[in-house]
Amino acid sequence: MRNTLLAIAIILVLGSCKHSDYVEQTIESPVFSISGFRNGEAFSIAAGENGLVQKSVLAKNNFGIVQWTSSFENVGCSGCEPVFKLTANDRQGTTLNDCLSMDLFNRDNLDFSTSSSSSEFDECNLDFAAASPIEEISFSIEGAVQSDVNHFNFPQTGIHTVSASIEMGDEDFANEVEISQTIYAGNYYSLSCPFEYELLSDSKGDSQQLRLRFPNHSDKQATHWEINGTTFTDSSMTINVPYNQSYEIEIFYTHNVTGLEGSYSIQFDNGFPTGLPCDESATLLTAPHVQVIWFISSPNFEKITMTYEYNGKTFTSETPLNAGASSYFTITAHEDYGNTIDGKETMKLGSRFSVKMVEVGNKNNVLELTDCVANFGFVSVR
Repeated sequence: MRNTLLAIAIILVLGSCKHSDYVEQTIESPVFSISGFRNGEAFSIAAGENGLVQKSVLAKNNFGIVQWTSSFENVGCSGCEPVFKLTANDRQGTTLNDCLSMDLFNRDNLDFSTSSSSSEFDECNLDFAAASPIEEISFSIEGAVQSDVNHFNFPQTGIHTVSASIEMGDEDFANEVEISQTIYAGNYYSLSCPFEYELLSDSKGDSQQLRLRFPNHSDKQATHWEINGTTFTDSSMTINVPYNQSYEIEIFYTHNVTGLEGSYSIQFDNGFPTGLPCDESATLLTAPHVQVIWFISSPNFEKITMTYEYNGKTFTSETPLNAGASSYFTITAHEDYGNTIDGKETMKLGSRFSVKMVEVGNKNNVLELTDCVANFGFVSVR
């Protein structure tokens, strides 16, 4: 009896020590990352590791060129330069209002820019950004010399006013539109920009209801409106615009660094010239405006630049060393991310690259990244 009880006890103990099958913990791989060789030694950078996050900006640069930027930034270091940044200049003529079809990435390869862009900001072309049909347009700039329909030279630096007279719509619904914007010749100061708006209702031939909003910009602050001569300071306001009547909306700005003042105004006589959003779910639109494209020595259209903060030094890919076939940037995938960056729709760009980078201020210090595999995140809306 004693032996039987002992045997039962041993069986129970062994049974209680029996382990279930081991289930390996699943660790999600970083979505955005770079891995390869740095001067022959393996290295990697990944959002979600070592305090890094993926950031992205879509905007016009100081020369008026649409620019895509994707960067790995240290979330705990406010004001620090990104650890790694990729910047791509879009094609000539691209605007932020053409629904951004992302043709820039519909290719197999992108070239590296081999020199940085520079400008005297004394010569420019003008373009017009609007979703409504344009029948006729004419440009003028106070204090500038016009050498073509949209080409201007500035004999003097300082503040100038760009004007555009536009006939929009069609024969049955013509609309005379006048736009004025403040610009600065001789430097990259941006003194004005169009306001943002929502079209709340539109009774064709009767009236429109719009909600106006101050745009958010890091280099300048909107201060107030003047609507048909009346001043308002609200950052957001709702207005009712009648058809078949002259109407003017003006917004005023102060440049954060210089204190220079600028403005944007639009005047029309047959309803506000609204457009359609690129995204069906988007309601916030940008008012029609003139785009100033400054003449630059190296526009670098459809080319990319990389910067890398390493060992306390800044390295850039803008060097003639990348003119050869050993430097390449191959696009392997271009797809919707299915998530957002800073609340904005995002695409994921898969790539392979090898690049030579030189220290800023010391071109003899060369850093070589080879056989790199990377996924970059780019926001696809502003």
